[in-house]
Amino acid sequence: MNEPSAGPPTATRPRWLQRWHRVVGLVAALFLFGLASSGLVLMFSDALHLPSRQVDQAWLMNWYGINAPPSPRGFQHGSHWVTQLGKRLYYDTHEISPVEGVLLGVFDVGDVSPHEWLVITDAELLVLNDAGKVLEHLGRESGLPVGMTSVGRDAHNHIVLASTADRYLYQPDTGEFAPDTEHGAVQWSAGTTPPAAVTDIVVKAYRGEGLSLERVVLDIHSGRLFGRWGPVLIICASLALLFLAVSGVVAAIRRARMD
Repeated sequence: MNEPSAGPPTATRPRWLQRWHRVVGLVAALFLFGLASSGLVLMFSDALHLPSRQVDQAWLMNWYGINAPPSPRGFQHGSHWVTQLGKRLYYDTHEISPVEGVLLGVFDVGDVSPHEWLVITDAELLVLNDAGKVLEHLGRESGLPVGMTSVGRDAHNHIVLASTADRYLYQPDTGEFAPDTEHGAVQWSAGTTPPAAVTDIVVKAYRGEGLSLERVVLDIHSGRLFGRWGPVLIICASLALLFLAVSGVVAAIRRARMD
């Protein structure tokens, strides 16, 4: 008696479901690895001192938009450096004041007031003491020439300010600006880049201490590190996990019905 031949095996799930289950599983695995590893690190955040560990990698700071101007402008004042970075002014490595305009020069006042010195930009003149404390601001309302382009000293040791219209002499004893009628030779100030020992500290101070390693790990975990599309990717990964769960249940039900 001939036995009936067995028919072709029936697939436990459709081929398209198998294919998509595999692809989605591989993609979701990448996100799961990132979520699991970052979550594990966050569990031991305090033990790893993540809140107090600051990130100072330039590319990562730039990614977060914590930028610094590429080239600080500085002038030497005795053994010290006065550096402008953006709208901040530093005396060596300490911030002393916000500043308007472009730094043009730094000068001693001389015998008039030996413990004071001047910082001049194209928008204001600052009087400081030996400790770097700002004593006075002189701006347009105080007669500061408009459109200044450079500053320097002439042969008589006068402070000369050149503008697009004329040249002026600053008189420290009265705080006034008088026209330069002689127009003699002037040694104009020229800014330069401060030493690396100063620049590195000033750039870090300018950027601040606002980016902790804990924040970076948190942003990896939430997807925010990858910009506005990061949370969307995390949502997609979550939906992928739901798809894997549902497709797995469907496959299990089909298999149970066939047994």
